[in-house]
Amino acid sequence: MIIRELHLHGFGKFNDYSLKLEPGLNIIYGPNESGKSTLHSFINGMFYGFRKPYTKRTLYSKDHNRLSPWSGSNYSGSIVFEKDNKLYRIYRVFDRGKEETRVLCEETGEDITDRIHSGDNSKVLQPGEYFFGISSGVFNSTLFIGQQDIAFGKSLAHEVRERLVNVSSTGNENISVEKAIFILDEELKDIGTSRASTSEYGKLLTEIQETEKKLGNVKSEVVKYDDYVTKRKAFLDELSLVEIDIKNSQAAIKEMENLERISKYREILELRHKNNCLGEELERLAVHETKSQEDYNEAAKLSEEIGIANSRIGSLEEQLEVIEERYTRLYGSRDKDDINSLDIIEDGYRFQKLDYQTTEDRDLVSLGNEKINLLEGQRVLRWVLIVISILYISSNILAYALGNYLIFVTAQIILIPLLYIIIRNRTLKIRIESLEDEMDIQLEKATLLQKYKLTDKYQLYKLLERARVEETKAEQDKSLLAELQGSRESISAKMNSHNTELLAMKRMLGEILSNNQVGDMQAFHEGLQKKSRLKEIKREIEFNQETIKRILKDENLVELKLLYDERPDAGSDTVSNDMAAILQSHDELHDKRRDLLLKINQIEGSLSQLEYSIDQELSLNEKLEGLRTKEASLRSRRESLEMAKTRIKALSSDIHREFAPSLNKRVGQFICRLTEGRYSDVKVDKNLNFNLIQEGTNRLIPLEYLSGGTLDQMYIGLRLGIVDELISNSLPIFLDECFSQYDDQRLRRILEFMTTFENRQVVLFTCQAREEEMLKSAGKKYNKINLQYS
Repeated sequence: MIIRELHLHGFGKFNDYSLKLEPGLNIIYGPNESGKSTLHSFINGMFYGFRKPYTKRTLYSKDHNRLSPWSGSNYSGSIVFEKDNKLYRIYRVFDRGKEETRVLCEETGEDITDRIHSGDNSKVLQPGEYFFGISSGVFNSTLFIGQQDIAFGKSLAHEVRERLVNVSSTGNENISVEKAIFILDEELKDIGTSRASTSEYGKLLTEIQETEKKLGNVKSEVVKYDDYVTKRKAFLDELSLVEIDIKNSQAAIKEMENLERISKYREILELRHKNNCLGEELERLAVHETKSQEDYNEAAKLSEEIGIANSRIGSLEEQLEVIEERYTRLYGSRDKDDINSLDIIEDGYRFQKLDYQTTEDRDLVSLGNEKINLLEGQRVLRWVLIVISILYISSNILAYALGNYLIFVTAQIILIPLLYIIIRNRTLKIRIESLEDEMDIQLEKATLLQKYKLTDKYQLYKLLERARVEETKAEQDKSLLAELQGSRESISAKMNSHNTELLAMKRMLGEILSNNQVGDMQAFHEGLQKKSRLKEIKREIEFNQETIKRILKDENLVELKLLYDERPDAGSDTVSNDMAAILQSHDELHDKRRDLLLKINQIEGSLSQLEYSIDQELSLNEKLEGLRTKEASLRSRRESLEMAKTRIKALSSDIHREFAPSLNKRVGQFICRLTEGRYSDVKVDKNLNFNLIQEGTNRLIPLEYLSGGTLDQMYIGLRLGIVDELISNSLPIFLDECFSQYDDQRLRRILEFMTTFENRQVVLFTCQAREEEMLKSAGKKYNKINLQYS
């Protein structure tokens, strides 16, 4: 166990003062009146609360008032220590009437105060008893040593002796042998003897004699009672046979019910198997779940309209073919390479019109590159617009949430680039639309030039002039062909319109078929039929599940399965008995049992008139038996108590011989080291008085011959021996100015001895500097806290 930190919120002269301790030797140095003894008493108060030891009620020691805060602050403090690799913190308020103690696990924060015992007959919590395993009296006389307090009194000797006796006799230091003997005497006194008529045992013997006398007067009424008992027994025997028959009929009914339940489970299995098969078919048809009847109706309508459009286009094609024949007859036959003048004129005018719409001749490649660059710029502007918009909205939300007007005003500045980007984006959009129109014009012009296999527009214009000449020559034919041309154009317009509608309808039909994952209307029709089957399967599965629920009702499916597994081949047709006959027989048996119970009740009514005497006899017999048993128990108890008392006295009278060798050896080892072998053999009696045997001479040394320093060494060794023998060698020791009588040699020896402790922390309070000087010269490790400069 290691004390890690002390914090005095308000204690004596200290106010909100902390110090930290280390494992091993700690020296708390300070001149007189610097607060060493106050810190020393603080440790005692934190663990035991300033209650006087060995008192039945809570009495505070004189230190309680003496150490109250000088500053008038809260009389409290806390201490942090480590035990079994866990850190704990004790927080205590010392004010009377407001005293509070809490014990916390430092690492987890868990409050373990409820586990702490408050000590013998004390309302003041005693964490020291829980963590040190010793009472405040033993703590103050062993681990906690104050100024000029090396020796100890009779109270410690009594407690140590009692502790040793208890451990040696019972294996438990919390069991008091003396208390046990006192309790045994009290119990023997309560039991008493036969000669003491007022004692428990004497009264019991008198009551036994009176009960035996009463029992002799109630035996005459038993004869009639026995006759009724015989009749009742006959009816009870008959009732037992009826009960057996009822159980057999119940078993038969149960068998019929079980067969019916097995049949239910078999039906459930069949329905589940059917649902499994339907489920497999359901998975296969699941792909048709998304097919739509509305889409099919729309597709059918489109198919019909496509057929009508194809018919109309065919009719127009026939009309156009007739017009073309008339046109051919009018102009005569032409070579393949001949070019129609009308087409040239029409295309030439179209080319001129397109040429007027362009300010400069640019090829499609340069126009396309410019369009790509503009589209890229437009895409970047859109992303910048999104980012700035998000920034603007976020700033306004933040300004509204924080109520910050400056952020709101700053956010409005973002509108300037935002408006610029919007305007720039619209400008780019207009330019892109202009380029697209120009590209369409250039493409159409190139198409017209390619149509006539020309390389530039000048060749086309020349060809147009020639066509005009030819057209002038054919002016007479134009009037004749005007009507024909008009008809052809009208028919062509109609065909183009019908073709456009036909393409749109085919596209719509394709989309519908694709959405429903079919290739044609036949497959669509078949898919809808499968979807209809899918719905039927779902309804059938749902119906089967509802049927299973109706079959089960209040039945437990697990129980039905267990019953079926035991008898898988059983069925309701395997029982030859008729259920109605079994139920009728069962009712008749119940009627017979009711009649027998009525007769038994009538007999018991007669018996009840005689029960008083019988009950009195039985109660007297039971009472007499109980009294005799109690008398034997008391007699045996008294003998056991006397034997236990004798045994405990015998054990306790010899107990010193059992523990003395071990304690003498342990104390001798410590004193031998402290005196450098001058004294090694120690004899400690039951009152903790000890005698020394001088090494070599074996001469007994009386205590009055020893110097004060040597005597202090003896008591230090005895304290350490008691602690190590009874408690633990890992508990810390707190020493307040205990070495004032030591010369330098003794002081050096005790300091070197204390630095050899492996698991024990030592806290030494001193007003002298020689302890530190000796430790430095010996090269020993220590932790110093200087109160003078704290």
